[in-house]
Amino acid sequence: MRSSRAPLVVLATASAFVLGACSQGENGTPEAEGGPTSAVSQPAADESPLSGFDPCSALTTEEVAKHGAVKGGPTRETIGTAQVCSWDGDPGHSTKDVPSTAVAVRENGGVDQMTDFGRGVQRSSENGREYAQSAGNGGCTIAISVTKSSRVDIQVSGIDDLKACDMANALVEVAEPRIPQG
Repeated sequence: MRSSRAPLVVLATASAFVLGACSQGENGTPEAEGGPTSAVSQPAADESPLSGFDPCSALTTEEVAKHGAVKGGPTRETIGTAQVCSWDGDPGHSTKDVPSTAVAVRENGGVDQMTDFGRGVQRSSENGREYAQSAGNGGCTIAISVTKSSRVDIQVSGIDDLKACDMANALVEVAEPRIPQG
């Protein structure tokens, strides 16, 4: 939940400043020096809710490691048009498959554009947010809707599809409250 106190503090501070700039001997609209100001700035109409969102802020290394060992911290990169934060699985001395995890921010494709990785695309909604899931080829991706044309994907790969979807679902439960809503 976002705090509503910050805009109120800004508004109260700006009001006190504007009121303090008034003198008793002058008529007209009070203005701060330098011209009119706005107490609360509004985002640009075309600015995406994901502008400036860091995919590495959706999950911590510790949260990812609860579902399998990871090699060090996250890696940031751009893949296509997506900003991606990924954690490589660490097999240690094991010969078993280990999961790798990624969070991808996609500002040019909503959940309706989710790719079918081989087992179809399942769609759902919960608490006013749309989701899409697709599994196949040793992985699973769950897309979390932000707007009709943007989403954040939680991807798990390198293990059995069903296990990957179970892990991706658990990570979505952790990440979803941190992802902006459109």
